[in-house]
Amino acid sequence: MDSVTVSPAPVPSTTVDVPGLAHDLRLLLGRMVRHQRASGPEIGITPLQYSLLARLEREGPTTTGVLALAERVSAQAVGQNVATLEELRLVRRTGHVDDGRKVVLYITSSGVDLVHHARGSRESWLAAGLGTIDIEDLQTLAGAVSILNRLLDR
Repeated sequence: MDSVTVSPAPVPSTTVDVPGLAHDLRLLLGRMVRHQRASGPEIGITPLQYSLLARLEREGPTTTGVLALAERVSAQAVGQNVATLEELRLVRRTGHVDDGRKVVLYITSSGVDLVHHARGSRESWLAAGLGTIDIEDLQTLAGAVSILNRLLDR
């Protein structure tokens, strides 16, 4: 009987400088955020306030606690910023139907209008740039966006 030796499959070597990639990605995302803020309309609210409004517009009514977890800020920070948004009539509060101690936040029609206007302005420059990229690079970018979303959802 002949003896057969099976070698394990070769393990591919890692050729990605992960810390370097993290650094480059952080710098790139920072530049993109700054560019969006600079090219977008002056909307009269802070980036966190805009983020809270946009989340309410996307995901619907919720509590300050849920917003705080989603935005990774303190409930106190959300409460303070929501108070400003409420003064500007961009959000409104109502009592929670099941728990009288909780408050549910809703975006108003003025808040929706502000988010749609700001989003359209901020995305137009990016959409124009994406229109100049070939299909293979667009597909690669779409895959990267999916990976980044999974990273953020961890």
